[in-house]
Amino acid sequence: MTKRAIFVLSLLLVLGVSGAALAMELDARSYAMGGAYTAVVEDASAVYWNPAKIPDIRITSLVFSAGLGSENVEETLNALEKITNQEELDKVEINAQGAMLAALSTRWVGVGVYGNLALDASGEAVIDEMKPSEASAVATASARANGAVALAKEFSKFNLGLAIKKVVDYRFEQTEDVDLFGSKSKSAEIIGDGFSTDLAFSTGLGKIAQFGVVLQDIYSSLEYEKTLKTEGSEDEVTTYEDNLDPTIRAGVALRPGLGFTFSGDITNKGSLHLGAEKNLFWNGLSVRAGLASFDGVQEYRAGLGLNLLWVHLDLGVGFSSDSSTPAGAMLNASFSF
Repeated sequence: MTKRAIFVLSLLLVLGVSGAALAMELDARSYAMGGAYTAVVEDASAVYWNPAKIPDIRITSLVFSAGLGSENVEETLNALEKITNQEELDKVEINAQGAMLAALSTRWVGVGVYGNLALDASGEAVIDEMKPSEASAVATASARANGAVALAKEFSKFNLGLAIKKVVDYRFEQTEDVDLFGSKSKSAEIIGDGFSTDLAFSTGLGKIAQFGVVLQDIYSSLEYEKTLKTEGSEDEVTTYEDNLDPTIRAGVALRPGLGFTFSGDITNKGSLHLGAEKNLFWNGLSVRAGLASFDGVQEYRAGLGLNLLWVHLDLGVGFSSDSSTPAGAMLNASFSF
């Protein structure tokens, strides 16, 4: 069996959208601003970013967003091209990630559905003419989807917010070992189902300075079912309970005037997010830039926003620090009344 056949048979079983080192944001404006959005958000995406900001919505907001990214788009496209052209490969790795958001909010209540889809596919063939051919391929995938109801209460000097989320967590891993005597497949599938809660806080000095803190997944409870499958053996099924890893995110937004916004976010996991926005032509056009950094990986972001009365169209593009090709792109439409 050739290396080409090994990759085509094993990788294409699970090939699709996969996970980058830096996660995709859930909407294009936040993506273009480097994810520095906790204190900036003022539309329905507050259901995810900061429920305490829901009262900042004028009356009603509706957001639809979708995006796709990869840690290295060029390598991903080259790997797909070689597999498609049936070229011989020693090793291939494909990493990309997708995100989506749909949310609706009024000044006090918001509902939304959002999630991330990640799939890492990799394979490697080792051929030794003096020994039987051996090869292996590994593919992993994960997805998390949330359906949320968010509530907010406005006080005289600050806002508080709460989001209650229905969570579905999915993980999958498959290995394929190949030798002269055939192949043997092993896989593990984990499905979790439960709920989680976010707590949020927002305050500020009018529009000049805004501050926000979100305790995401501060309390969660999921029941998991794990299924181990080995070719030629009976499935092994186990169940257990687990919690999601909480994230604490704090942000600041400064609006000194002349249509400028500067923002910054930090998290307890060590990520740093910086963003800037300039509104032009009586706020009809927005130009954005941002930086996202985590664990030594940086992405530079840029984007545009077109604002036509209550309709907003946003585009964001990201570039990794070691590549001139895009690392991701997001597009969304939102409606605010």
